Amino acid sequence: EFDQKVAAVKKAFGENVLAAKEILPQLGLLGEIVVKRVRDYMLNLIFGLRKPNKNIQITQHNVLIKFSYLNRFLNNIAPLYAQEVLDAYVETVNRTYTGYFKMYIVNLSKLVYQIADATDLLGSPDTHQKQDPKKPYKNRASVFSLNNANPHTLRQKGAPSTSTAQGSTKVPYMPPAMMMDSSLLHSHNYDPILAQANRMGVLSTLDSSPAIIPHVCLAHGLKYSYEHILRSAHRLLVDTVCSEYLFTSEWFPSEMVVDDPNVTSGEALFMPIFGRCLTLLQADLDIFLKQCYDPIGIMIMIRIVMYDISTMAHRQIHIIEFSKYLSSIEACLWDRFNKLLELNVDSIRQAMNKYKTSDTRPFYVVRRYAEFVTALLQLKEGIKDDKLNAWMTVMRTSIERLLDRLSLCLQPNLRPVFMINNYDVVLSVLGEACRNSEDAERFRYSLKKEMAIFTEEELNGYYNKLIFFIKETDSLLIKNPNSVVDRETVEAHAREFAVNWKETLAKIKGDVMAHFPNFQLGSEVLKQVLSQFVLYYKRFEEIYK
Repeated sequence: EFDQKVAAVKKAFGENVLAAKEILPQLGLLGEIVVKRVRDYMLNLIFGLRKPNKNIQITQHNVLIKFSYLNRFLNNIAPLYAQEVLDAYVETVNRTYTGYFKMYIVNLSKLVYQIADATDLLGSPDTHQKQDPKKPYKNRASVFSLNNANPHTLRQKGAPSTSTAQGSTKVPYMPPAMMMDSSLLHSHNYDPILAQANRMGVLSTLDSSPAIIPHVCLAHGLKYSYEHILRSAHRLLVDTVCSEYLFTSEWFPSEMVVDDPNVTSGEALFMPIFGRCLTLLQADLDIFLKQCYDPIGIMIMIRIVMYDISTMAHRQIHIIEFSKYLSSIEACLWDRFNKLLELNVDSIRQAMNKYKTSDTRPFYVVRRYAEFVTALLQLKEGIKDDKLNAWMTVMRTSIERLLDRLSLCLQPNLRPVFMINNYDVVLSVLGEACRNSEDAERFRYSLKKEMAIFTEEELNGYYNKLIFFIKETDSLLIKNPNSVVDRETVEAHAREFAVNWKETLAKIKGDVMAHFPNFQLGSEVLKQVLSQFVLYYKRFEEIYK
């Protein structure tokens, strides 16, 4: 309104109106007073955000947003004052958000539970029997599984369970994105520890799981794997960035912040406001990755960052610098992930020369590999990465070579038993979820091949002469259909078979069930052996007739 009146007077002054000439100097003085008061009022509003425990977002959307027209007024009448207001706002929110994120990251770091260390590789020695009884039990196979969290190791000794805590907990102020309903922590239906029993669960609750409140979790002795820490920090970051972007885009006119009309004020102010916050988060992640040996956790974090990228796109908030930050985080995670895959493959190759086996039970490295591949196949769904596929192929080839090398430690007749037991473990762990994967197809083919070898060797162990006679006779008849079979030899084989076939089949059944502790596998192998036995018997009948 003041602008309109001044413009009307100036228009009149241009038409040489005497009254306008007399009042224009007074309006100039009045304008200076108005501008200074507006500038002082805006600065007071901004400095009010610096008060301890001040809720920035509520103040922004309930108070400051009403005075967005004053920024346009200052920008039009007094650009220097407008710049002063802008600088004061940026300095205030930058310092406030940086302080909040620094405090949050430091407190979250106290909750980190380290799942793996440098000794947790596929080819590392099996220390199951040498575990220190004074330390929490650690199952190495679980390091490579999506189902590995142990509530007893993630909750500190003597700390109360959140599901039995009574009453409410006073939560100090954090920006809205940091807040979660603390009553959830005391609900009988919610336990952050049990929620981690399935590591895949963090991905299914990205949009619904509350952010972590560090001091509440510390009070209850809770610990979290780092993917939960990253999810909580990034949820806070994404929500805060979106809130600030929408506010600054509306509160500051774009011409007040940037010369490019295609860039919004929210995007232009992103780095001045959040630059230090991004540096803090990046530094914290870098420190963690240097000592991280948990490839499953890193893969989950990659999925979390991909979700953050899709969230920004879904909200239609396009901030180039924030996209670069998320992309750099994803690149850092991929670099460490590929490094860990390389370390695991090298550990398998080294195991070929270090380990030997004296029985036909599944080798523990194979179990780890099966858990690892199953987790990767589930986590990489929707991700097209040729390098990851190549690493998985290299791992599979390395495991096959390891099994071939270990089988040479056994007697020839036990080698197919060893291979079958190991292939069955892999396929059992892969299960229905990964049934159609390339790895499953490869191991199914290898399993069938080894079962065929075992079947022939098992039958040859009891019916070597009979089988040799059947194959030799078949070969002879193929070459010359008119060949005459020695009747006495046929009769001799028939009499020998009739005397001991029941006893022999019982021995075969005993051998098969002894070789394969998995009842389902043993039954399947026995079925194939008996089927091949019947085929040989029918062919012998044809020769006999």
